[in-house]
Amino acid sequence: MTLDERLEANAILDRLTADGETFSRSDATRRGWSS
Repeated sequence: MTLDERLEANAILDRLTADGETFSRSDATRRGWSS
């Protein structure tokens, strides 16, 4: 996992936690996080 990938993953988790949402695999894919 590259630094950019870690930052993106952390940003997604932070956003989901703040919004109180559950993790969405399709959301991660849309953001280019899943490879």
